[in-house]
Amino acid sequence: MKGLRAAAVVCLLAFSAAGALAEDEHVPEPYAPEEFPAWAHDLRRAEIVFFGSLPFSLFFTFEAYDIGRFVGSGFDTDGFDSLLAPWPFRAGSEIGAGYTTAEKGWLIASALTVSLCVSVVDFLIVHRPEKREDR
Repeated sequence: MKGLRAAAVVCLLAFSAAGALAEDEHVPEPYAPEEFPAWAHDLRRAEIVFFGSLPFSLFFTFEAYDIGRFVGSGFDTDGFDSLLAPWPFRAGSEIGAGYTTAEKGWLIASALTVSLCVSVVDFLIVHRPEKREDR
């Protein structure tokens, strides 16, 4: 019985070693620069910039709204409402306290718009004309 197990282990090791050797033969080639059109590279860069700036856009949009809402509460009442204070200073542990569904939708749409604007500005900066008279 031990001889049969040892033979099975040796066969499995031989097959796995043969599979590892076969993997070295099929190395994928890197993409050639002319393999994709220029607009595809531009679209990929815009996608990366859009999704890369989205977390920052969301954070700063919510913070700007919180600060505006907090400052606005000081004009409506006798003092500032501590429940409307911006996130790190808010009384209570809820991060998104007091947002209605409509407010959340507008804030997310605003953050998406800001990220889209960042992508467009990046595109314009990358594709600006190199030779201008005023430089």
